[in-house]
Amino acid sequence: MGITRTRCRGCLGCRACTDSKVLRPLFASCDAPTSVQAETVANGLRHSECDFQKPLTIFNTDSMRRSFRFPEHFDVNGVDGYLETFSAPGDHWSFVRPADEKDPSAKVAEVAEKTRISDLCSTGLYHFRTVQSFLNTYSRTEGVGLSELQGGERYVVPLYNLLIEAGQNIRYHHIGSDDVAFSGTPDEYDAFSKCVPVRPRTAGVITGRLRDISDAYATLHKAVNLRGEGLLEKIVLSTWYGEIDRYPGLREDLTSSGVDIVESECPPQSIRPLAMWVAWIQAAALQRGIDAAGGADCIFKLRTDKCAPHIEAFRPVLQDVPQPSGPYSPLEGVVSVRMVRAGIPLHISDIINYGYRSDIETMIATTLSGEMQFDAKDAWTGVETRWAASPWFRESPLYRSYHAGLDAFASARALMAWSETAGEDEVPEALARAIAFGWRVISDGFFIADSRPLPAERLPDAHLRDVFNSKDKQLARTVPSRRGATRNFVSQQTVDGLAHGRFSDTSAGSVFSKAIAQLDDGRADKAIDDEGYNKIARFFVANGERKNSVAAPVTVSRAAAVEVSQNRFSEAAAFAMISRSFGAPAEQENALALIAMKTSESPPGNRSYAVADAYLTGAGGLPKSDDLARKWMWVGAELSHNPSVTGFAELAISLPESDPDLREKAMGQLRASGLETSSVAKRIAELMDARRKGQPADSG
Repeated sequence: MGITRTRCRGCLGCRACTDSKVLRPLFASCDAPTSVQAETVANGLRHSECDFQKPLTIFNTDSMRRSFRFPEHFDVNGVDGYLETFSAPGDHWSFVRPADEKDPSAKVAEVAEKTRISDLCSTGLYHFRTVQSFLNTYSRTEGVGLSELQGGERYVVPLYNLLIEAGQNIRYHHIGSDDVAFSGTPDEYDAFSKCVPVRPRTAGVITGRLRDISDAYATLHKAVNLRGEGLLEKIVLSTWYGEIDRYPGLREDLTSSGVDIVESECPPQSIRPLAMWVAWIQAAALQRGIDAAGGADCIFKLRTDKCAPHIEAFRPVLQDVPQPSGPYSPLEGVVSVRMVRAGIPLHISDIINYGYRSDIETMIATTLSGEMQFDAKDAWTGVETRWAASPWFRESPLYRSYHAGLDAFASARALMAWSETAGEDEVPEALARAIAFGWRVISDGFFIADSRPLPAERLPDAHLRDVFNSKDKQLARTVPSRRGATRNFVSQQTVDGLAHGRFSDTSAGSVFSKAIAQLDDGRADKAIDDEGYNKIARFFVANGERKNSVAAPVTVSRAAAVEVSQNRFSEAAAFAMISRSFGAPAEQENALALIAMKTSESPPGNRSYAVADAYLTGAGGLPKSDDLARKWMWVGAELSHNPSVTGFAELAISLPESDPDLREKAMGQLRASGLETSSVAKRIAELMDARRKGQPADSG
């Protein structure tokens, strides 16, 4: 038999190669039919350039396996081979009989081809310790006639019986039936073909001012390349009148590149107070860009700046063809989001995101509706300060539930990845229940819908139920859904991921599965007691070194280590998260949270001021840092805390090469607090006036 070898050119950016880290794909083509799988594999290996002492994994081409990972309940490198199994009816599979169904080691006693010796069916994935081991075992069957072989053909599965008879250690790894799909028979192929949808049409919508033309060109270049690969159907640039014509030749470049241009009047800054105007105009530009996207099913939202380096991160989801249901529908109802690093977390309309058009539009309307509700109180603050435990925050059911939900979402996702390396310590039931309930809250209370809230629509102020401890009236609550205003972009499938994803294979996964089941049948009404919080704290402290790279659990663990009492648990976590958003090292969070917790929370901003003062003086275990002091002064100033307003203004004057915009912001805060006649306000006014006149000014 002849074998033709072809080296993969890697030109298609195949997701399978990228995800599985296949670095040098090699295709081997047979010039005649073989006696089925085992012979095909053996011939290909013998004519390949592979190292025969390397491990071998075989997978059938008529099976589709999503999110493949090697098993972790046994050491793959320490066994002689394993098969992957699932449960299914019928006798047309290869079957595995375990040595002991209750034994977690999953040792195999026998395998059979087309004979149902158990309910464990092979998915078509086979692993051998080495290529040489497979070839040696296969060579023992080459001289045997087909009529004497199981199934009448040279299958891979029966080779494991020879290894088992020789005393080799063979295991199995069981997965859910939803994690694999088949197309090996005509009926299977027809059924699979009918459920595979056409790839959704995606438009790239780029929004914003053209502040940095080189950045804008980089983004446009990458978007055009994605369109050339067929991942984008259309590209739209939505910006304001006058922006494009600031750069000679840009309009011609856009036209020749096939970019649709949408220009409109920039909304006046008076329409929204303070920095909210920026979020408002981004949302307006995005909506106009979506309107110009034609018949696109999905929107890939980009910025004109700061996003070119992050575009590649979306390639996997752009390449993915979403399936209609179950784990094969990763897209509908879910918006993929990536933050751009900035001084503060950005508004949802101002960052990079990708999803179905209707989901993106609902997301825009939902977030803006929430911002408007808060604006109605005339007390707007930055995103990160909404974590601070101040009175206005507790009074807002939207932000209590919205941000607590996102925290639970981030913590659960991070914990899923981290727990796989967390040793033998079992995740406390209390923590599993808290996070599971947090996921259920954001699924039930914040679900995408076909309705968009009216601009003036307000949330009801009534609380529905406590999330964590019934005695704790300051922790997050959820509110009744009402015409889309409380719905977020997290789908039910993200909740199900806790019970049905890779996490279910870990010891902690069973704890979460149980917690979710209890929520579903109404058995999870008991609140987390003080002992539960103590167990959470001990668990995080014991496993802290293993999760230094995971932001969300770190903030929770450090909060728990500071003070375990449940009524201060979320407040300490809030300050830790603010610190994280400001770029402070994680080792400072403990000292910072202690300062905040020991300081009176009245008036609002008092605790932020205490943290800022500690950074100025190097007190309380914090190092001196004018930059971090300024950021914390800004938090207090945004809360109309007069000492913080004055302190922020003084730092805006004294810091070397102070940004003029910083001084303008400080002056705005001074005016808003009625301090425009203070000495520091007069000094800032002099500096601003001197700058306008082009004169040097003494900042001393």
